Amino acid sequence: MSNLIYEKQALRDGFGLAGGVDEAGRGPLAGPVVAAAVILNNNNAEFKNRVDDSKLLSPIQRQNAYYEITKNAFVGVGIISELIIDTYNILEATKLAMVNAVNNCVLKLLSKNHHYQKEKICFLTVSLTMFCAKLFVTNPLS
Repeated sequence: MSNLIYEKQALRDGFGLAGGVDEAGRGPLAGPVVAAAVILNNNNAEFKNRVDDSKLLSPIQRQNAYYEITKNAFVGVGIISELIIDTYNILEATKLAMVNAVNNCVLKLLSKNHHYQKEKICFLTVSLTMFCAKLFVTNPLS
């Protein structure tokens, strides 16, 4: 995926900002579930490095994309422990991790850009920014 077609459509639909959210850790039988939410600094951003599904990238491509994302986006992370997963279930824990990631992302955005306080924000689950979020949660550097 090489462009921001879904993000641009969200902007045309009246949202002031568009970002992506994704999770990692739903498959393993042990360990936390981690989610990331990403809003790009510029919705017309062009990445120098390939940004795609992390499974399609080599380790060096993931690392390069990760560094570029951290320089060009607001990123929020949500981590939900095994205790919460065991107490409720993996689906509810995943939702909570995503909500925490989105909240943390928006807080970082608002701490730098106060003029966004009244904007509607759309978080997408199939988009370039979602792949940014996936790269962030699957990268061992994060």
